Amino acid sequence: MCFRQLREGFGIDAETYMRCLGHTWTTVATPGKSKALLYFAGTQFVIKTLNKDESKFLRSILCGYFKHVANHPTLITKFYGHHCLRSLMTGAKIRFVVMNNVFRTDNEIHLKYDLKGSTFGRSATPVQAAGPDCIFKDNDMGPRRIHIGTARGGLLMQQLRRDVEFLKRMGIMDYSLLLGIHERDLPLPLPSPPSKLSNMCFTSEEGGMVSISGKELYYIGVIDILQDYCLRKFTEHHVRAVFHDRHSISAVPPASYATRFLKFIEDHIE
Repeated sequence: MCFRQLREGFGIDAETYMRCLGHTWTTVATPGKSKALLYFAGTQFVIKTLNKDESKFLRSILCGYFKHVANHPTLITKFYGHHCLRSLMTGAKIRFVVMNNVFRTDNEIHLKYDLKGSTFGRSATPVQAAGPDCIFKDNDMGPRRIHIGTARGGLLMQQLRRDVEFLKRMGIMDYSLLLGIHERDLPLPLPSPPSKLSNMCFTSEEGGMVSISGKELYYIGVIDILQDYCLRKFTEHHVRAVFHDRHSISAVPPASYATRFLKFIEDHIE
């Protein structure tokens, strides 16, 4: 019932959703350390497998998640459904979630970044960087900035603060800002900047946000929101902090994670 209401709120009707589940799924490798499998059903939907803990955690935050997305425009992953199948070959349960595709566009995404605000281990390897589908990380940003101007930049940070406050309240950390950049030879005309937050603030130009030069389009979303600060992450934090700067590692408590994440994104908006 809750997922049906979520789909209705996100404008996904039953026929479209069922067509998604019956669509031919194409698989891609996940960029992180997770063993999850990632599939695309057309350009609109992403399907990701979950482990038992992630499935349980998603169900535990569902009420709070529903209230948040129902009352605010949001950049957080839009969950459309959560299902469990049993493998006919092994009998094992296969849990998966159906989500929105942040890069739902006909435009080619020339650069992709997964940004957490941490620095330890947050660089693409030379082999990864040479690949056509590399997802770069925080240290790879260098001098690059998200050039969207003061007005829209302020609205973006306003929305991110709302979303991150919710994530912090739910005890969530290790999430990322997924950023896709489409580069253009001919600039797009600059629209009037939005005056207030809405669902169209960050998707009004060909599904994204146009840069102040008109030569870049940005596609963004907050992803990977199903990791709580559990005993495993608590242990990871304290073990790694023995050998590395505790402020540079990804595994930090939700409040610290939120503060660092917001500062990193704000520092990269112009």
